[in-house]
Amino acid sequence: MILLNKLQNQNVQPAALILLLGLFLVLLPHFLHLPLWLSLVMIVLIFWRGAYELQLCQIPNKTILFLFTIMLLTGIVFSYHTLIGRNAGSAMLLGLLCLKLFEIKSFRDIAVIINLALFSIVINFLFNQSIPVAFTMLLALVFLFTALISFQHDYKKLTKINPIPLKLVRANEKQHFKLAFKMLSQAIPFAIVLFIFFPVLMALYGGCPKMLFQAKPGYLIKCHPDVSVNSVIIPLLPFG
Repeated sequence: MILLNKLQNQNVQPAALILLLGLFLVLLPHFLHLPLWLSLVMIVLIFWRGAYELQLCQIPNKTILFLFTIMLLTGIVFSYHTLIGRNAGSAMLLGLLCLKLFEIKSFRDIAVIINLALFSIVINFLFNQSIPVAFTMLLALVFLFTALISFQHDYKKLTKINPIPLKLVRANEKQHFKLAFKMLSQAIPFAIVLFIFFPVLMALYGGCPKMLFQAKPGYLIKCHPDVSVNSVIIPLLPFG
């Protein structure tokens, strides 16, 4: 009930809360391979930013953020003994992405965070290509696109009523969700075509890829040294 009352405030942006929820969904599968301390830190940072959006606390200044950054990088070095590579690099990117939440000053910062979150979705599939992870990432995409649309259509600035009626908030956010879902539903057929045919074309025209121990596409090409174009296509289960 308190949350619903906060959403009626002119200064509280539901788009920011939607963005944080989408970012949490992006980070959720990463918690399986990240160090426990880093997972807890990222959860705290997301909830801290959410509390600030609800006007329940303050955010740290630049000096404290700089100290947080140094501590984060130091912890990653102690955990992975490097900052380079798939594991250490992804951990550093995700940690800095959560710290970036405290530097939002304009729509450009929001666009940077959303684009980094979309890139983090791709990183998820370097560790896990299961069906549940894929559906979680689709849900995260809906929230991220909804947040992007909501930030661009700030209806609260166009409304002089304070507090804003809750029905108006629900109607606008529902419309934003529908538009985001429509965008994704239009993109899914094209994504399926790329998922099936793009690895095949790359294998035919770019040589035989070493895909046996990597994330597999919908079809796997079995190549031989004396076979170039007449390759054997073996159907596989997606995300196998």
